[in-house]
Amino acid sequence: MENNKPNIENNKPNIENNKPNIENKVKYLAKNFNENDSKVFIGKKRSMNYVLAAMVVLSNKKPVRLLARGRSIALAVDVGEIVKNNFVKGSSYGKIIISTEELTNKDGTNSNVSSIDIEILPPPPPE
Repeated sequence: MENNKPNIENNKPNIENNKPNIENKVKYLAKNFNENDSKVFIGKKRSMNYVLAAMVVLSNKKPVRLLARGRSIALAVDVGEIVKNNFVKGSSYGKIIISTEELTNKDGTNSNVSSIDIEILPPPPPE
């Protein structure tokens, strides 16, 4: 009688090859960089998604702008600090603009929503 169970040992995926490599992602995305891609809109995703997007822009020696409104402002500040202190050493903050936007709700009333625009400048070239 033959055993119809699949051989699990031979079908295991190689986990080491499937690990995401941030440096390779940045290099790949930097090749397809568009001039209008220097803005990163911060929303509800995890912070590392936005950090990766900001690193792609900074790898092209362009300043990146982190834009957020409302509850996402705290996440934008966290992303800026992670990029500046952990991943792109030597980068610095440029202009930081804080403003209020007036939005119209579904019921027709107006609401004021705070917004922030954080510019991160790439590190200066080595001398």
